[in-house]
Amino acid sequence: MLPTAGARETESVAPVLPTLVPVGSRSTDYRTSVKVVAQMGPSAQVRTQASGMLTSTRGAGQAVRQGQELFTVDEVPVLAYRAAAPLFRDLHVGDKGDDVLGLERYLSRLGKLPADAVDDTFREKTVAAVKALQEERLGVRADGTFRVSYVAFLPEGVTSLGEPVAPVGSAVAAGDPVLETAPAPVSIEFRPADDGGPLTTLAGAGLVLLVGDERVPVSGLTPTAEELAGLYRTVTEEVAIGRAQQLPSDIGSTQQFSGLLLARAQAETRGVVPATAVHVSESGGQCVFVRDGDGAHESSTAGLSARALPKLEVAVGELGAAFVDAELIGAQVVRDAAAVPAQTSASCS
Repeated sequence: MLPTAGARETESVAPVLPTLVPVGSRSTDYRTSVKVVAQMGPSAQVRTQASGMLTSTRGAGQAVRQGQELFTVDEVPVLAYRAAAPLFRDLHVGDKGDDVLGLERYLSRLGKLPADAVDDTFREKTVAAVKALQEERLGVRADGTFRVSYVAFLPEGVTSLGEPVAPVGSAVAAGDPVLETAPAPVSIEFRPADDGGPLTTLAGAGLVLLVGDERVPVSGLTPTAEELAGLYRTVTEEVAIGRAQQLPSDIGSTQQFSGLLLARAQAETRGVVPATAVHVSESGGQCVFVRDGDGAHESSTAGLSARALPKLEVAVGELGAAFVDAELIGAQVVRDAAAVPAQTSASCS
């Protein structure tokens, strides 16, 4: 009995030797639940450049695509012209300028003009494209001259229409407002869904907004002006079918949406360890303790060295785990940093 008691007494005061575990490997895109916060600009008016009787208009709330019919004047369609600037003159063969370039880009987007024919000069290919538009979409005489009355200018960010301004059956002249646009986003911001810390794991990388089965590319945490309309349109479409939610907002010009995920466009391979393996020193340094050499799974304090971590990152989607540099994958680290002797843990700074 006495030898057994003595062994237990010795065991009770002996230091707990650390257990080693291998650093695992995970592929992650750092997908994070986010809110989309859109700052909306004021609505604008859609003006006609045609004169006559207003014979039809599109309804409020309807989405607008490039080249879509917005209204008719004397039964002739007037099409959406979304661009940086409106057209200001009728255009004929031989004309040159930025407005010709804008028109040719428009015709190319509608599938009427080959992309290699887009420049700033109204040539025969442009004439043919205008004739095709006149015959197939407008129902007017195909003479190859593009008249500004064929289109109504929309700012690039506009995605849907507001209320009609002029009633059907009224007389309109060039410059008269016919429709209002719905407010368009002037900026979009991504925020953590639960008002947590900043989205640091997503900073400085190309991103995708995950909405349902769609992956919408985003250049970064601050979307560019060119990305705003597409992002807003996608988010509102997801709200309409119930896969995202619009949140109440105390600010009339701000709209907030939830039920969305933001992720890196390219997944990254990271090492992963138990969260208990991370030691935080008094000075704020963060380390794991790695066994040098081939002493895998040995319970010993010999051959341990502190490996500094740039920052503590909780492993996304894994409870009680932390990410470490990929170069540590396969290395043996101490499972519980608290079991490391004081002289070894003191080397973590």
